[in-house]
Amino acid sequence: MIIIDNFVKDEQLLRAIAEDPTFFQPGYNWWNGWWNPESDIAVKPLHLQLIEYIWRYNTPSEYDGMSASGFEYWTGHFDASVNHGVTERELNGQAVQGNPRFSLNHHFDKDEAWMQQTGELVTPTVGTVFYPVDHKCTGGHLRIYDTHKLDASAPYEVIAPKFNRLIIFDAGQLHAVEEVTSGERKAIAINIWGKQLCDAQMKTMNTII
Repeated sequence: MIIIDNFVKDEQLLRAIAEDPTFFQPGYNWWNGWWNPESDIAVKPLHLQLIEYIWRYNTPSEYDGMSASGFEYWTGHFDASVNHGVTERELNGQAVQGNPRFSLNHHFDKDEAWMQQTGELVTPTVGTVFYPVDHKCTGGHLRIYDTHKLDASAPYEVIAPKFNRLIIFDAGQLHAVEEVTSGERKAIAINIWGKQLCDAQMKTMNTII
């Protein structure tokens, strides 16, 4: 796992994201990447500009040369005034360590449709979480467990949702978002896939150029 603070140096990009009322609209999206000829347009949507900033122009050296077929991305907005209805004192028959309330419950990022069809767990090459706006919240920490199993007893790391913080990790590890107890938490998640998601899953997503 890598954590980089003050990652984006392009103040204009950060300002544009903060001022865009549509940036945090819900929905899962797929982008075939900048290498796709159809992506050669004058002005890309802000989500794609951010993906390029991270994974084309400022890729951490540990990930140089990584192959990709495309990017799955979505945004998350958790508001403490909204009851997300997630209280998980037990997971897979085991007590959950620490704070038993979560705004986003324990999960692995995976090809959901493929899992339903075959029972096989297929996960992305790497996951990214980025906090692009100067939100104010208490709680909302990302909890990443040191396991690829549904094991709530495993050791875990807790990472605060800090503005302009980039987190790169294995999204096939068990992870969750602890309860936001005040304010708002705003993030974008970006998964890099070495192989495109199955056809059934692709049909559930918005494909962007």
